[in-house]
Amino acid sequence: RYSGEYESYLGVQAEEKDCPISQSQKDGLAQLQECLSRVERNIGVTPAILYVGYFPDGFSIDSAIERAGKPQDTDRLELVMVTAKDKPLRVVIPDATFAKVNAAVSQLRRELTNSRKRSTQDYLVPAEQLYQWLISPLRAELQRREIDNLVFIMPPGLRAIPIASLHDKQGQQFLVEQYSLGQMPSISLTDTRYIDIK
Repeated sequence: RYSGEYESYLGVQAEEKDCPISQSQKDGLAQLQECLSRVERNIGVTPAILYVGYFPDGFSIDSAIERAGKPQDTDRLELVMVTAKDKPLRVVIPDATFAKVNAAVSQLRRELTNSRKRSTQDYLVPAEQLYQWLISPLRAELQRREIDNLVFIMPPGLRAIPIASLHDKQGQQFLVEQYSLGQMPSISLTDTRYIDIK
C-alpha cells in the first residue's frame, strides 16, 4: 500500500530494484528475508524492518480497500517486525489509537521546532510516549534477535517525525543511542544494494 501511495503521489512507476518483493504474501516474505540476509552479510549488522500501520478492530482486507488506507481516529496502531531468520512478529497496541498517536506526533513536532523551548526538555513527554508505543512492545524480541539496525516503514504523519529522538525513559537513552536507524518509503521503492562509501 505504501509503495502505491508514493507512486501515485509522485506520478512514477517503481523501477526494478535488487530486492523485488512479490505481491504474494508468502513469496514476498521470503524475498524480503533474503534481502535482509544480504544486508547482514554485506554490512555486518543485523537489521529488522518495522512496518507501522493502523487497523480497525475486526480488520479485513475488504474493509481496508474500502477505506483506501485512510485511518480513522479509533484505529489501533499495529507493528510488524520482519527479520532475516525468524517469523515476522505482529503486535497490536490496544491503547494507541490513530487519534492518540497523531496527538503525540503533533506535540513532539511542536516541542522540537519551537525556538522558545530550545533550553527545555518538554519534548521528552511525547518522545517517551511514542517510544512506549513503537519500540517497547518489541524490545525483548529485538534483544533476543540481536538487532543492531532498525528500518522504519511508516504511514503518513509518522514519516515526518525524527525517529532518532524517541526516548526510553527507563534507560535514559534516545533510540539513536540504541540502534542504527533508517527510514524507507517502502522496501520495493528502495535500492538496498550495498555501496562502500570509501
